[in-house]
Amino acid sequence: MISLTGTAQIGYQEAISTVAFNATVIWEPVMHIGVILARSTFSVGCAAGCACFAFGARILQLRSGLLLGAVFMTLTSLLFSLFKFVSNLAVFWLLRFFAGVPVGFFVGFQTIFISDIALFAYRQNLLALSGIAVPVGFLIAMALTRTGIFKWEECWYYSIMLPAIPSALFFAYGIRLKEPPLILMMCGLEDDAKRSAQYYHGEEDVEQALSEALERLRAQVFAIRTVL
Repeated sequence: MISLTGTAQIGYQEAISTVAFNATVIWEPVMHIGVILARSTFSVGCAAGCACFAFGARILQLRSGLLLGAVFMTLTSLLFSLFKFVSNLAVFWLLRFFAGVPVGFFVGFQTIFISDIALFAYRQNLLALSGIAVPVGFLIAMALTRTGIFKWEECWYYSIMLPAIPSALFFAYGIRLKEPPLILMMCGLEDDAKRSAQYYHGEEDVEQALSEALERLRAQVFAIRTVL
């Protein structure tokens, strides 16, 4: 769910932009430059969101960062409903930019979150699945637009609003999430770290999860001391 909410949005938005661009080439050649700029503003927004993550990660817990990103992704996706009534490319570029910011912000927290909760044996596979979610999102968007579920002119608003659904679902689920054991160990909350390990890994892997978290914590402390 977390990958469909985060990294899948990158592929999804790119596919929607591609379909809309191709349709515009056929029907309204005068808008070529506008569509190209609209495609670019989402990527610029993602880059800005990654920069926001770099600062936000210093003051926000992982759970809080994920929930905040999900809320803003839901809101920015719903804002595209305005484009049906205000058919202005400048407004669309602005909406695309603001849609990209929370995606970049969320993906940053998503990557750290997966890395922190996953056991070493599965960490690389889970991170790989997170990356695979990009083409999965692209394929989902192409399926929606190419099968006639959405007509080409609707690509500008209805289909771009759909990411609000997984974002809202993740927020409803994410309220129950706990901070990873590693983060709780950093704060000296041993009992909470154990409960977190039980939540994510079950009773059978609690000791392994705590042991790996402790090893990573020691490695980070050693790296900090080395730098200092």
